[in-house]
Amino acid sequence: MYNLYIRPLKEDDAKTSFNWRNDSDIWHFTQSRPDHEITYEIEREWIKNVLKDNTYRSFAIIVS
Repeated sequence: MYNLYIRPLKEDDAKTSFNWRNDSDIWHFTQSRPDHEITYEIEREWIKNVLKDNTYRSFAIIVS
């Protein structure tokens, strides 16, 4: 059995999500393909900006 929970996005999540942003299998489901490689640094900056925006809410879904 798996445990599933939702928590606010953290800057450290970029370590995982930058790989997803560059995965063509995931593009199929998101309908969003980057026009350049997304590096860890680019993803981390994107998350930092999202976290600063008080009108935007982002969450991570965790399976453990």
